[in-house]
Parts: sequence; structure tokens; C-alpha cells
Amino acid sequence: MSIFDWLMRRNKGAATAGDLVIREDEDQLSGLSLREAIDSHMAWRGKLVKVLEGHGPDLEVHQVARDNLCVVGKWIYKEAKSQYLHLPEYEHLRKSHADFHLAAGNILIHYHQGDLPGAQRLLKTEFRDLSDQIQLDLVRLFTAARH
Repeated sequence: MSIFDWLMRRNKGAATAGDLVIREDEDQLSGLSLREAIDSHMAWRGKLVKVLEGHGPDLEVHQVARDNLCVVGKWIYKEAKSQYLHLPEYEHLRKSHADFHLAAGNILIHYHQGDLPGAQRLLKTEFRDLSDQIQLDLVRLFTAARH
């Protein structure tokens, strides 16, 4: 299924991230791989789970909470901004990506303050929802930029 078909099905509640198959000709947009962008942000959950279990690296809040340090963030503020700022989908992605990183930082703040239940709650609610939103917003921007 193409990105556009997946997006239409996802908007109707009939598709999940696991259903997304990205064709080679759809994967790249101005130097960013859609699959790698989605995978890298899905991997954040695993990193945070390991931290909360006491097995992960010591992630620094001030690094994690910044939205312009990861590959997607750098792309958003450089290539995407210069080419897609005029599209409303760009701003949706920029905001959801920034909110995602703030939520990850907030999870770490709760954890470092000894509030493990609060950190776990945020991971399962706000963070999960923002992770889903970034996936949708990435696909929407990729689709809008091509049409």
C-alpha cells in the first residue's frame, strides 16, 4: 500500500504503523528517509523503557527535550523549513515533534525525581500519543509535498 493509501486508511482508523509499507520511490523527501524517521522515533520508547527499568543509559533531560538535535529535528529546521514551510503539514510536524521531545524530557524529569509511576504513566499516555502523531504528521508532510 502506498503512503497515500495508508494515510487515507489511517485517517479512517483502518490502518496501523505496522501496515505501512513504503515503496523506494516514496521513502525519501529532501534527504530524509520516512522509514528511518519513523523507526528512530519509535525506538525512543524502548530507550525510555530501559531507563525506567534501570537498565538504560543516563539520558540527559536537556538533550532529550531539544527537538533540533536528532536527525528528524535537524531536517525539520533545515531542509524541510526551506522547502515546505508554506505547507500546513510542515507546522503540524514541527509542533508534534517538539511536543514529543518535551514529553520524553518530562518522563526523565519524573524518573529523576523518584516518581517512577508518573514517568510510566506519561510513557503510556502522552508520549505514546505523540509518537503516533509524529508518524501521521511525517506521512502527511511527505504526501502533501508530493501532491
